[in-house]
Amino acid sequence: IPSLKGAVMPAGWYLEFFMISFLLPFIRNQKKAVKWSAATVIAVMFTLVITNMVTMFVFGAITDQFTYPVMEAARYISITEFIQHMESVVMAIWVGGIFVKISVFFYATVLSTAQWLKLSDYRPIVFPFAFIISVLGHWSAANLQELEKFLVETFPIYSLVFLAVIPIMLLLAAIILSKRSNPNAE
Repeated sequence: IPSLKGAVMPAGWYLEFFMISFLLPFIRNQKKAVKWSAATVIAVMFTLVITNMVTMFVFGAITDQFTYPVMEAARYISITEFIQHMESVVMAIWVGGIFVKISVFFYATVLSTAQWLKLSDYRPIVFPFAFIISVLGHWSAANLQELEKFLVETFPIYSLVFLAVIPIMLLLAAIILSKRSNPNAE
């Protein structure tokens, strides 16, 4: 049971890979899409395992006392007194990854909303959505403790509902509606 409880938050992160399905229609070679999607998931899983193992090896039992243990571990890196302060590299990778993630989520949100509203172009709703997301981003968590509470308690349920249950229900509804509208297609 402790292992299952510990797997809830990473499962929420892995549900974000459903966002890849929004990008699949734009891929030229559909045959390679599944292979590279699986390779991405495996690479991220491998990276997370290695990162967590390194922080566990560095800090041991006190790892859970740090808010960001990877940043704390990066402070210890010193190679021949020349390569130091690697936390800036870790932070740059982190910020770059978050930028890509937010961009993909934003694109999928705007594109799916435009398709849902049957708009001919998605560009007119880009700025309003960006404004709404910016405002909601400031209201979402007033401080680090609220953000941590959200990530631990709410995010796994939120990600399960919005990244798995609703898209699967929409997919099933689309399949059922397409079979009803075209009964000869099998």
